[in-house]
Amino acid sequence: MNMNTRNKSALFFLGLIFLSISSCDLGGDDLKPINNGINFTVGEYYQYSNSFPIPAIGFYTNELFSCNNNLLYQYLETTTTSITITLRGYRANSSCSGSSSPASSIVPLYQNNGTYDLNIKYKDSEDKYKLIVSDSTMVITQDEMFTFSTPNNTKYWKYPESSFAIFAGTEYGGDTLYTQLFDSLDQKYDFTEFTFPDSGLTPYPDSLSGFEVNYATRFFKYENIQNVYSAGSFIRDFGVNNIVDRDKNRFILLDWTNVLFTTSDL
Repeated sequence: MNMNTRNKSALFFLGLIFLSISSCDLGGDDLKPINNGINFTVGEYYQYSNSFPIPAIGFYTNELFSCNNNLLYQYLETTTTSITITLRGYRANSSCSGSSSPASSIVPLYQNNGTYDLNIKYKDSEDKYKLIVSDSTMVITQDEMFTFSTPNNTKYWKYPESSFAIFAGTEYGGDTLYTQLFDSLDQKYDFTEFTFPDSGLTPYPDSLSGFEVNYATRFFKYENIQNVYSAGSFIRDFGVNNIVDRDKNRFILLDWTNVLFTTSDL
C-alpha cells in the first residue's frame, strides 16, 4: 500500500502503521555513534491491528545507510511535567534489507494531555523543547536553538475518534468507478465528511501513490462502528463485483483503530 503524505517524515503514518521498537532498550555497549545528528517527527503509531493510536515520537538519523533496518536505541524518562529521551547510538541489523535509509526508532508516549518539557539528549548535547498534547493535536515549540536534533513537524493532528479515511487510485478512465463507489456509500450510510486544517501533519495520508490517477483522500466520521464494518465489506465486494483489474484500480478504507478494508482483498 503506497501512500503519499504531506511531508516525507509522516511515518507512523504509516509504515503509519508501523515500526515498533522498545524505547527502554539501551542496546548494550557496542552501539555505533550517531554522526550528523537526528531529525524527529511527533505523531501517533499503532502497536498492532485493531488498536487505538498511541502518541509517539519517531527518530531518524540524518545519515543514510545501505540497509533500511538499522535501529536507534534510547532511554526514556518521564515525569508528570517532563519527557527526557537520551539517545544511545544505533546498531546495524545482522541481516541487511531494503534500500538506503536512516537508522530509526519510535518512542511511544503515554502522557495525558498537558504541556511537557521535552529534552532530547545525546552525549554532551541536549536540545530543549515544549510538547503540548491535547485531544486533537501534538504541538512542538522551542525557546532555544537546537544543536543535535531537528523537528520535521511542529504540529500534528491526531486521529479524530470515530473517523475513517478512504483512499482511491485508478487507471486512466477509472473515474466512473470512483463516482460509483462513493455514490453507493452515500446512499447506503449516513457518514459525515470532514477535512483537516491546511497547516500541520495529518494522521491519514493525503493519497495513494503508484496509480495512474491518485485521488485526494476523503475523511469521514461516524456514530456506529458497525456501519464502518459494513461499508468495509461493501468495498471488498465492490472490488470483486465491479473491478476487472484490481492491481490498477484500488479503494481502501482505513478506520482510526487501524482496521483496514480494501478492494484488493479476495
